[in-house]
Amino acid sequence: MRFFLLIIFVILQISCGPMITQGGYVDDVYESDPMPPGPECYVKCLTSISYGNDIIEYTGNDFDDTNVTKARIIVKEADSKWVKKKDDKDCLSANPEDCMVWCLVKEKPDYYKYYTLKDTSVNKEFKIIKLNPKKSVSKRTWVEVLCDTEIDSKLYHEMLEALIDLTYLTEVDRQEDSEFNYRIENAMSLFQTDNYLPECPFSIESLSLLKVLD
Repeated sequence: MRFFLLIIFVILQISCGPMITQGGYVDDVYESDPMPPGPECYVKCLTSISYGNDIIEYTGNDFDDTNVTKARIIVKEADSKWVKKKDDKDCLSANPEDCMVWCLVKEKPDYYKYYTLKDTSVNKEFKIIKLNPKKSVSKRTWVEVLCDTEIDSKLYHEMLEALIDLTYLTEVDRQEDSEFNYRIENAMSLFQTDNYLPECPFSIESLSLLKVLD
């Protein structure tokens, strides 16, 4: 009997592949994704990728510019649904609810209307907006970060000031000890989520966008 169970276990291992182990995911252990070469420091960080429509929206005021044009994109497809809409005149019931009839109502599509640029190389007054996110997946990817020797109290203080300036933290969160804490970490995570960045506190890309790094 024991020999039979051992055979079943081996077959399951072969057919189902590696199982999740305590403290990590399968792809953390069994993956062919080596750390990028070079003297820089890298860390595996969680990255969320949203699939949808990225649009370029003009943020300036010169709508007569020949480089500026109107555009629109569907944010909700045309649809139809059954609703109780009107009375049945032939209904003899004393209960008004019994006299309602179901009607198939067609809904028009909803559009997001905006101004965009024909050529972004000649005009930098625009922002990128993500609409209609169809799917969002998360995966761990290598992200370049500051090395341990580059992280000090001065960096913590500059991160804190930058997050306060962008209203991810308030004046109440300002402190003198300039130590990395859960408030800065949570604010940094929210900043990265808003800017579609990997969740990695000391990533070069995030700190550059915060203007903490040149």
